[in-house]
Amino acid sequence: MSERKRPDGLGRGADLFSDDRSEFYHQRTTAATRGGRPRRSRPADFEQRFIELGWELTPVHYGVHHRSIHRWLDECGKDRLIAARSAFVRAAREAARCQTFRRAA
Repeated sequence: MSERKRPDGLGRGADLFSDDRSEFYHQRTTAATRGGRPRRSRPADFEQRFIELGWELTPVHYGVHHRSIHRWLDECGKDRLIAARSAFVRAAREAARCQTFRRAA
C-alpha cells in the first residue's frame, strides 16, 4: 500500500504545531469558515441566567453550543460567576432543607 502525500507537502511525521501550520489552523476558525456569520453576542441577562440555571441548562435556555457559553463566561468573569452560582445553589439547598424540617414538625 502506497503512502498518500498530503496536499500541503508535509509527511506523516510532520510537527502539527509548527509555525507554518499555525496559520492554517487559525483560518479554520474565522468567520469565513462559519458561513460568514458573526459570533452571537452575549445576552444582557446572561449573568443572572447562568447563576440561576448553571452549566447544564444555560445552553438549552439560549439555544447555543456550550462553546458560546464558555466564551461568554470568559467575557464577563468566569470565577466570579461560578462563585455566585455556588452561593446560589448553597442558599437554595439550605432553604429546601429548612422547609423540609418545618413540614416534619
